[in-house]
Amino acid sequence: MPEEMEAAAARHGLAKIRNAGTNFLTTMSAAGQMGDGKFEAYMELADEMANSESRAGMGSHALLVCGKSC
Repeated sequence: MPEEMEAAAARHGLAKIRNAGTNFLTTMSAAGQMGDGKFEAYMELADEMANSESRAGMGSHALLVCGKSC
């Protein structure tokens, strides 16, 4: 879960910069079967999902970008 990742980073002296979900496989499996119009709409949705921290836990993978705490 995103909260667990952030807590683990904090325990090691790191501060969250960004937490993003990636690789939303449940929808990617259907992307190859979409026509151009549907795929374009899907890509807008995929970008929104990846850029929303509240959806980070929905991805098959996550990317936690951290920096050193001051």
